[in-house]
Amino acid sequence: MNIYFGQISSVPGADFGLSGMLLKLLRERLDGLHKEIKFFKDKFKGEEFSIVFIISATRDKTSVEAKGPAYLRKKKEIEFAVYIPYKEITDFNEKVAYVLNHLTQGIISVLNRYETDSTGIEETIREVVRIVQADPDAFQYK
Repeated sequence: MNIYFGQISSVPGADFGLSGMLLKLLRERLDGLHKEIKFFKDKFKGEEFSIVFIISATRDKTSVEAKGPAYLRKKKEIEFAVYIPYKEITDFNEKVAYVLNHLTQGIISVLNRYETDSTGIEETIREVVRIVQADPDAFQYK
């Protein structure tokens, strides 16, 4: 199982604008945990598949909500939308911590829903936050 991330802005003026470099680092680190969701592995009959977490800012919620799954059988993907309460944050380091901490909750809720061990998720994402905050210029749009 591979993990990917996307972003969508369904509410005008509400998006977090995370860079591809940041999301790539996050994907690589989480893929390194080698998590498998048995339910989906069985659905795809053992074939390789990907889980895509779509990050979406929302003004309608006060807590994180993970919706899905949406199955894209031809692409062998399963998508979950993770709705994160929008908060205007201008400081890049603060924004990264806010979004990734909330994303952590969404990912863990999906794993828990499918009775999958979430060990290492929180620690891995905290490490990504530290790496990004140590060199913010490498991970933000210029």
